[in-house]
Amino acid sequence: MPSPIIPPVVRSASSRNSRRRGLLGRLAVILVLAAAVVATFSFVSPDQEADGFLSRALTGLFGANGRDPGDADGKLLPTEEAKPTEPGTAATEKPEPTACDPKPTEEAAPTETPAVEPTETPKPEPTAKPTKAVSTERTAPVLSASASEGRVRLEWNAAKGSGLVGYKVVASHGNATPRYPDDGYYFWITDLSKRTAAVDAGTCYNGGDFDGRMTPGESYWFAITAVYEDEKLTSNAVKVVCPEPPPPPPSPAAPTVSAAASGSEVVLEWTIPEDARLVGFKVVASLENEHPAYPDDGYAEWITDLDCRRWTLSAGSCYNGGDFDGTFVAGTAYWFSVTAVYEIDGCWVKAAGNAVQVTVPGDPPK
Repeated sequence: MPSPIIPPVVRSASSRNSRRRGLLGRLAVILVLAAAVVATFSFVSPDQEADGFLSRALTGLFGANGRDPGDADGKLLPTEEAKPTEPGTAATEKPEPTACDPKPTEEAAPTETPAVEPTETPKPEPTAKPTKAVSTERTAPVLSASASEGRVRLEWNAAKGSGLVGYKVVASHGNATPRYPDDGYYFWITDLSKRTAAVDAGTCYNGGDFDGRMTPGESYWFAITAVYEDEKLTSNAVKVVCPEPPPPPPSPAAPTVSAAASGSEVVLEWTIPEDARLVGFKVVASLENEHPAYPDDGYAEWITDLDCRRWTLSAGSCYNGGDFDGTFVAGTAYWFSVTAVYEIDGCWVKAAGNAVQVTVPGDPPK
């Protein structure tokens, strides 16, 4: 069957409809591309770049004259040929970019990054040197004891643990494990650095099972009780025999005195006792007392030079205290002596020498 013949008018209308649909599709593509271009170049010369891009896109889509290359029944419209340049003449116009040319872009102006001040890197904290663990466990002291020089001498090491208040020195005649407070005590020691004590037969005891003082020759048990804030810990006990008391120190010796008139002076001389406790001499005189001594009868001179053994005085010499009027009078007889002064157990002990009566040379006052 022969194909129906479509009139030329119908074919023309159909072709135009097809071209319109193609044009509308291309416009839709252009609009989408334009939106993408605007979004892309919103940060760098958007108007210039977008226009250039659109121009190239239109040229590529419709040709240089902006018309659909398929117009006029699908025939391509002739494009304007580029005019040749005369020889020797340099072209002054730049060729228009084609759709295939790479798109010129402006370099984005470098944005200044705000300078960040260098932060100091924190140095690692020095780690503390490992220390040995300190034991807080409480331990009782350890006691040692011995008898020497007429005394019982005690020595102990320090008790350990927190809350230590002091030590009690304890003794018992019959209990082999004495402790405070059950068996009384000798001393209450709060100086925690003190770790020695000494007792003898004359030292008083507080409480306990003996009569306040030890008896020489008898045995006693000694211990140290460490007193804490909330408990008491007692050392080992040591048995010691109370020693005989030491012999009393020798009585301080009195000097031997001699005195005589010589010319216008009275010259006194004396012996020096051999005793390490000697500290000096007092030259003494009295008008009435035949045995003058310091301090009751005053003194004329205090001599601390232990090598000095001679002194002189004359009429008019001064005197401190005594039974006459402060000065020696010529022609008057006085009893002269020397008192040796010792320091024994923190006290001054005096020993007066013999006295010699001598008349002070010179004419008595009228």
